[in-house]
Amino acid sequence: MPQLATKQPDAPKTGIRGKRRVAGINASLAALIAFAVLVVSNIASSRLYVHQHFDNTVAGGLSADTQEILKNFQGEIRMTSIFESTHPYRRAARALLLEYAEASTLVPGLQITTRSIDANHDMVAVSEMMHKFNPEINSIIVEYGSEHRIVSEFDMTAPSDEPTWTGGSSPAGDASQFMGERACTAAIAQLLNPVDATVYFLGGHGEYDITSHHHITGASSIAQALMANGLTVKPLYLAQTQRIPGDCDALVVAGPRTMLTQREVEQVSSYLSDGGKAIMLIDHAYAGGLASILENWGIKILPPRQNAAPRNYVSTTAYGEHPVTRRMNNIMTVFSLPCSFETTSADPVSERADKPKITPLVMIPANGMMPSSSEGAQCTPIALACELGGVALTGRSHNTKLVVIGDSEFISNAMSQANLEGNTMLFLSSVEWLLDMRNQPVLYADAGTTLNPGIDPAAGWQYLVVVVALLIPSAILAAGLFLIMPLMRRMNKATTGKKLKAIFFDLDGTVYAGDREIPGASQFITRCRAKGIRCMYITNRSNRKPEKVCEQLHGYGIPCDPDDVVSTAHAAAHYVGKGSAYIIGEEGLESAMLEQGATITDKSPDYVVVSLDRNFNYDKLVIACALIGNGSKFIATNLDPRLKLANRLAPGTGAIVAAVETGSGVKPIVLGKPERIIIDMALERCGCASDEALVVGDFLQTDIASGINAGIETVLMLTGVSTEADIASSGITPTHVAKDFAALASMLSPRL
Repeated sequence: MPQLATKQPDAPKTGIRGKRRVAGINASLAALIAFAVLVVSNIASSRLYVHQHFDNTVAGGLSADTQEILKNFQGEIRMTSIFESTHPYRRAARALLLEYAEASTLVPGLQITTRSIDANHDMVAVSEMMHKFNPEINSIIVEYGSEHRIVSEFDMTAPSDEPTWTGGSSPAGDASQFMGERACTAAIAQLLNPVDATVYFLGGHGEYDITSHHHITGASSIAQALMANGLTVKPLYLAQTQRIPGDCDALVVAGPRTMLTQREVEQVSSYLSDGGKAIMLIDHAYAGGLASILENWGIKILPPRQNAAPRNYVSTTAYGEHPVTRRMNNIMTVFSLPCSFETTSADPVSERADKPKITPLVMIPANGMMPSSSEGAQCTPIALACELGGVALTGRSHNTKLVVIGDSEFISNAMSQANLEGNTMLFLSSVEWLLDMRNQPVLYADAGTTLNPGIDPAAGWQYLVVVVALLIPSAILAAGLFLIMPLMRRMNKATTGKKLKAIFFDLDGTVYAGDREIPGASQFITRCRAKGIRCMYITNRSNRKPEKVCEQLHGYGIPCDPDDVVSTAHAAAHYVGKGSAYIIGEEGLESAMLEQGATITDKSPDYVVVSLDRNFNYDKLVIACALIGNGSKFIATNLDPRLKLANRLAPGTGAIVAAVETGSGVKPIVLGKPERIIIDMALERCGCASDEALVVGDFLQTDIASGINAGIETVLMLTGVSTEADIASSGITPTHVAKDFAALASMLSPRL
């Protein structure tokens, strides 16, 4: 019987499975690296600003109006933003300035340099700008040659939907209301072609109020648009004056709801007869008593036409041929139950030798409904332009211009907030015609963010291929190769760091405790000074002069010069500069202020500086709160709640600051630890970089936190307040921990 062949066992698959496992790990790592690059790129794109043009038309995210105005500039424009670090517009303003700088690269002969200053941390830069321009915090300064304009946060804020919003309050707390491009471009346009014209808005008869931000009764949006174009806007109350002011370049009558007096009507009539310019917004046939003036100029008001719509809104794109409407092609305007007009040649116009020229500006169909085509449709005008030139029979030279619009609500804040840009364009075009501003750049729309990317066939594709096919894969490869290197550098930071040039010591709890020296402090500091390392002493105390601090340290055998002491008194004096201040503090603060050249006063000072004052009383509290309420900036040297004495704790500067903050309702700018301002000042004084210095202290919440905030290495000394157990609970992690000065000397020996 033949034997059956037995089945051989399968060949081992271990090698294949291993290769598959390795390939899977490689694919996972590649996906992880690609994801990490994507995350890092997104974070970097939000904080860094780099443009590379693949086209020959894109100018960042700036609007077409802005790009057109920039083309007319030659030379250098300097733009500086000063914002608090927590302000909602800070990032938007910084990005906007970088957009301007990027756009200037496409305009031959134009250079826009930008600078963003953190009002909380860049103390020296803020002081410099304050002395040069005296701007408000949270503003943008635009310089061109020897001239400048300041754009405030309110200029950059969209009108509020709230019923009231006073000039002293802050804008709503989100960056969606930021309209900085329009305000900055207006400032640039004013520097290029300054406008010297004043527009008066008649008031006292229920007209729309240019000073009100109310969304129904206010017209602050249209006033802001006029001011953005360099015009001066003022209210006018004829009952309080004998005649219309001589500097009135244009008069706006925005929908009077009560009758003007006969004397007021005569004043308006006389102004027009003498060659005045005016815009009249009419809601009713009686026009507040101005109907007789319009009839004298050949215009008869017809009552509004009712229709079935709930609010009787009418929209139109039908315009007459006139300079006012030259930019209105296919742009919609919206009116609320408008009056219409007809021209008349009957008396009193028939008696005039100088007949006015009347041109329809805006028209609506006679049936109140917009047809699909305006050709052949019977239309009635709801806006007219009236012009009278030459010399009248009276012998007086005339150049009267008059625009009459059958609705006043179309300039209200409610219409502006509905993004009806056509209404604003029509009004601004009317003012442009009245004032003959054809050579002036007029801004109609708000800042745009639309890009129009078109690949440049000459060089755009080459740049695109280089970036997509070469640079991005190279970045991914580099990320994979060097992923572990930063971790290794951090692990060896103590031995591979730069040689130290400066060490910043805290005082109580670090170099001495009460009336005794911390063991080893004098020897270590003497050794550091002998090796050329600057040893400085950073203290939140402001009530003692540097000489007093040195005298105490000398008693412990610790070397010290007065210039080695940096206190919050010095920080406050440096911050105030040569300005004026009301101080709550003691001798150390006062002498530092006077040495800096500051003026100490309680009469409208620039600043109120609060520090430790053992003679603090209610009278000082009342004065400080009143001055802060009147606009003085509130500065606190530190927020230390308690002061450690020989055998007890006493209220510190923070307790006094809390009283002033509660009484004034204003939070202070803090200069001392844990803020970085005082550390930055020490770096500036010793002239070294942040990676060449070291902060040594015993308290996590102040000493160590200030070093971390300033980006400096820190050493927690276990000789005072904080312990190693406090590190985990506080969430503040020092770079190093040393139990005493012997351990510190051993740790830093390679860098001394």
